[in-house]
Amino acid sequence: MKTSVLILFLFLFHANLFSQGWVRKTVDTQSDLRSVYFPSEDVGYTVGQFGVIFKTTDSGENWVEQISGVNTSLHSVFFTDDSTGYAVGDVGVILKTTDGGNNWTPQVSNTTEDLRAVRFLSGSLGYIGKRVSGNDRAAVLKTVNGGGEWIKLNNGIFSDFYTIYFTSALVGYGGGTTPAGGSTYLLKTISGDSVWTNQESNMSGLLLTLFFPSTDTGYAAGGFNSAVRTTNGGTEWTVMTPPITGTYNSIFFTSNDTGYIAGQFELGSLPLIMKTTDAGSSWEEQMQTEVGILRSIFFVNSDVGFACGRVGLMLKTTSGGVTDISDGSQVPVEFKLNQNYPNPFNPTTTIKYLIPEISFITIKMYDVLGNEVATVVNEEKAAGNYEVEFDASKLSSGVYFYQLRAGSFIETKKMVLLR
Repeated sequence: MKTSVLILFLFLFHANLFSQGWVRKTVDTQSDLRSVYFPSEDVGYTVGQFGVIFKTTDSGENWVEQISGVNTSLHSVFFTDDSTGYAVGDVGVILKTTDGGNNWTPQVSNTTEDLRAVRFLSGSLGYIGKRVSGNDRAAVLKTVNGGGEWIKLNNGIFSDFYTIYFTSALVGYGGGTTPAGGSTYLLKTISGDSVWTNQESNMSGLLLTLFFPSTDTGYAAGGFNSAVRTTNGGTEWTVMTPPITGTYNSIFFTSNDTGYIAGQFELGSLPLIMKTTDAGSSWEEQMQTEVGILRSIFFVNSDVGFACGRVGLMLKTTSGGVTDISDGSQVPVEFKLNQNYPNPFNPTTTIKYLIPEISFITIKMYDVLGNEVATVVNEEKAAGNYEVEFDASKLSSGVYFYQLRAGSFIETKKMVLLR
């Protein structure tokens, strides 16, 4: 019984995903999706494991597979316009299309190392971050002619570049670790060549993702709950403290202050999305429901965004990931269980829920093993908007699930108690 309850939590949350602001879209593949990019509001591309490439022309409602011609994993995709784009991946694969993905043409990379990130500043100028080895110490590939030729650039430290981000033709940032692991590096160039300076980033884990919404303001994140920001072009990096521990695979900001982190929750294969509206000073968890790891997050504008990950997982929001909360003076039109606030909490938190018709309601708490640990609500309720305070002072720190039942309606969410 305990196992059944836990499986229900992990695999059936998506039935009510809309209430959390993120909706799953169908991408017909069992391959992991590693990167998603939209050159315009309607046209988007995603790439991933075994060379898969998919395209949408209706803002992610439908995805059509394209022929890449390769079967190696593709890690990053970038388009300079709706038609011209690049995808990079393992063993030095670089693909280019000039017709919206109808045809993908291999380019000569002059390397067999894995390519991890691609970014273009114009139709001709682009950079790729890559792995390094004893035989190929270059961490960057650069082109000035739209991929006609790729030039190798060393970073001076013999460090992989899992991520790369240029704010101008000459000023860029990259980071990763040495091939043997160990130290994490965040480097900066102001010349767009092989001269890179190590930044004192204060990163506690492997650097996996970078994003600069403006010239001086930037964010970096990665493994072991590690996230930092700069407001002076990398001269100083300040540690951020997102509330959920895990691996932060992708970061994206729609403005200097508003941004998102996507990745994997530390305790298992639950995807993680967090949002900040105050430049990383505080973060709010948006969803942790679908099973899988999120690899990439991208926003078309301040409201419309996409996140992709394990086994064809593709999520979309049209509200900046925010739940649509009904006006308290109106009768709700559907059952809805909202995310508790604050979360994480200690020792009390508030749970809000909506009831569209008179119903017998239960809200119960469970631990990660499926054991019932508390009953919060157990009574008949009239239609309306409700909130209840939960006191967890008798519980130990950890992850808990709270579940609303009303007739055949069931919705479950996760909360974190931190002592």
